[in-house]
Amino acid sequence: MNKHFVSRLLLLCSFLILSSCGGGTTSGGVVEFKTVQASATASTNRLESNVITGNTCSNDGVSTGGSLVTDSVSVTITSILYPNFVGTASSLAITGYTVHFQPANPISPALPDQNGTNLGFIVPFGSSLSVPVAVAPDTLKAYLVTDKNLEPCSMTIYNYYVTITFNVVEVNTGESHPVQTTLNVEFADRVN
Repeated sequence: MNKHFVSRLLLLCSFLILSSCGGGTTSGGVVEFKTVQASATASTNRLESNVITGNTCSNDGVSTGGSLVTDSVSVTITSILYPNFVGTASSLAITGYTVHFQPANPISPALPDQNGTNLGFIVPFGSSLSVPVAVAPDTLKAYLVTDKNLEPCSMTIYNYYVTITFNVVEVNTGESHPVQTTLNVEFADRVN
């Protein structure tokens, strides 16, 4: 009886070990592909986005001048070689990204996702590449001012937890996985 228990336990352990190989996300934000692993790291963990850049505010709170300027964040995509890997490691293609905004408090309104497509970035195996991501595009800032009551020259600040999800494809195998990083974003009309 003890012999059967031990053999079943070994079979179960073998299955668990084999089922954990290749493809998917591991803890710590590292994503496993067939020949490499990948991670994404934003250059900042907090972006303070000025909704209108270069405007002036009068004493009675009227805004004059200025413009809507896109704020981008550099995200480093890193390809990590498996230790003791035998075979041909693959480059990674970054085909697009989605920026998702989760309101951090009750006064911050819901915002639509922002997408970037057809990027054409290739990360060679075992190296890193910095990818610019338009986290706060001018069109989103216009939307906040015109449709979401973010008044110029006000003390209003909208706060968000932001997740940037990259569409990443391992070139040699065609395997595709999302690779993510996070940061906080504040939108306000900041005094220049």
